[in-house]
Amino acid sequence: ERVEVWRDDVTLFSDAVLQTPNSDRAWLNLGAAQMIRGRASRAEIAYLHAAELAPRRIAPPLNLGLLALSRSDPRAALPWLERAVHAEPTRAEAPLHRRAVSLYVRALRALGRGEEARRVAREHSEAR
Repeated sequence: ERVEVWRDDVTLFSDAVLQTPNSDRAWLNLGAAQMIRGRASRAEIAYLHAAELAPRRIAPPLNLGLLALSRSDPRAALPWLERAVHAEPTRAEAPLHRRAVSLYVRALRALGRGEEARRVAREHSEAR
């Protein structure tokens, strides 16, 4: 009876957000499925919902930062990556935090803020 929901990832996760609209994970999964399909604008909407639902998680702002970087827009990526870097990582999100730091440093360098990039990289390498 629900076979249509399992047709593809976008359909599956679209149904998931209908069933559990307050699940940041469902919104993140929908965003990822939209990105795989090349639907960046739709992915952005899903990631924004996830970021609103889970303001302390790393994954939503990291994905929004990645999306901005994929558009070659480090200026738009910077606040999202900064939010991801400053979030307190859970054990499960530790690899995402390292990635967020790396991308944040990259965005700072792309914007000509090399000294700040070096400081951030140094601070986070010492924190390990």
